Amino acid sequence: MNAGRELDMLVAEKVMGWTWSDTFNCYCYSDGRPLGYPFVPSTDISDAWKAIEKLKSWCFTITNFGTCGAVLCCIGGGEVTADTVCESICLAALMAVENENEKNTESIEG
Repeated sequence: MNAGRELDMLVAEKVMGWTWSDTFNCYCYSDGRPLGYPFVPSTDISDAWKAIEKLKSWCFTITNFGTCGAVLCCIGGGEVTADTVCESICLAALMAVENENEKNTESIEG
């Protein structure tokens, strides 16, 4: 998945736990307060860093392979190589959250 609206929406909902409000035309925190600005983590490093802050209890590393233009990001159990730092953070955060959700589902079912 490439940087863009779809990736931004997945990070907002699955990683940050926010919901979209048509009333405010933006995402809202879990208590209903509007975020108040566009959340674009796949292209804005300050927004991408919010995903890392949300998952700060998990180990993370970011490695920039400057010569080939790839960026490796590892967060918890998610490891992704992408073209940009923002994109790799978003994808690794999503993968880490999905892996954690699968583990929790397996432990409940098992």
